[in-house]
Amino acid sequence: MDPKGDTSYTDQKGRTRWRRNDEIADKLKQLHDILIIGGYEASHATRYSRLAYTISRHPESVEALHDEGRLSAISGVGETIAEIIGEFI
Repeated sequence: MDPKGDTSYTDQKGRTRWRRNDEIADKLKQLHDILIIGGYEASHATRYSRLAYTISRHPESVEALHDEGRLSAISGVGETIAEIIGEFI
């Protein structure tokens, strides 16, 4: 268990998943929907739904990575996305 209380679980395929990662992924999916509704270019908004998938399946706690300053270890996470994830956390 992560020091902040993020709990892990094992999915049906035997992979370690993190509840907080799932919550962050849901927020990124919502951001995708808001961008589409707001008229943003679909190619830009789609990045967030792809990233949501990546984060929900990431084997480490994204919250712990954020605390350690290592969010860039996740493919597709740059400075701006790291800031957005930090706001979600």
